[in-house]
Amino acid sequence: LGVCEYYPHTEICHANDRIKVWFGLAPEDTLTMNHILSVVADKDRDRVMDAVMRALNPNIGDSYDVTYTVVHPHTKEERVVCAKGKVFFNDSGVAYRFNGTLQDVTVEATVRQRLTESENRFRTMADQSPIIVFMAGSDAMNITYFNKVWFDYTGQSTRQAWQKFIHPDDIQTVYEIYNAAYNSKQPYNIPAVRFLRSDGVYRWHSFKGSPRFVDNVLHGYVGIGIE
Repeated sequence: LGVCEYYPHTEICHANDRIKVWFGLAPEDTLTMNHILSVVADKDRDRVMDAVMRALNPNIGDSYDVTYTVVHPHTKEERVVCAKGKVFFNDSGVAYRFNGTLQDVTVEATVRQRLTESENRFRTMADQSPIIVFMAGSDAMNITYFNKVWFDYTGQSTRQAWQKFIHPDDIQTVYEIYNAAYNSKQPYNIPAVRFLRSDGVYRWHSFKGSPRFVDNVLHGYVGIGIE
């Protein structure tokens, strides 16, 4: 964990060696706000500057919480850090000290990026599928994605609760099968359930789903429905 203290009236930051290494400095070097901003990735610099200025403004707030990418000035290695801090003001409302921490969250950020890219590819392919495809999140009952076939079949233009399309006499069976699979983190198979078509007619469908894991952590389910 990186730890630092920034004194706005001097522009000097007192930081531990970990932060200095991340920012391309030797332990004996002096760290300034200008140097910090110089190693922030171009895509994040304006956002970081805005977060700092807001924290230093007594009329807005005294806290600082922003995640951004640091580019090492010599090796060009990129590191994603989560910076959090608190500003202290004197009686005149002038900031005199800014305490903060930096945590390396590169691994977590990389996992999230890969997951997002994977889901985007999945959705592109799923929309070309001739069958219903859906994705559930970490909340067992929350469907986060339906493909185009779902919307065409149900006649809906926005994502709505899936339960309303299941026949009332079948919904309890669906709950029992799905919850049992979710709690055990296993695939599920619902062989026959009546599903409401856009013309108001219930048609028999089978639904199957498989768990999605990221680093052995359950992130939800991917499922299909076939008439």
